[in-house]
Amino acid sequence: MVRPPAINEAANHNHRTNIAFGGPDDKTIYMMEAMSGDVLCAQVPVAGKKVFGLS
Repeated sequence: MVRPPAINEAANHNHRTNIAFGGPDDKTIYMMEAMSGDVLCAQVPVAGKKVFGLS
């Protein structure tokens, strides 16, 4: 699996947790960095899958 460049460049954020897809086309991933509390995001080429029948 290849990480998006924006994730690889987050050198001081080594404890990423809680990933979620969002944005208007569901091609943005949002992650929480556990140590700092920062929210990281990156654009990805594939949309995330909707779960639990949410629209």
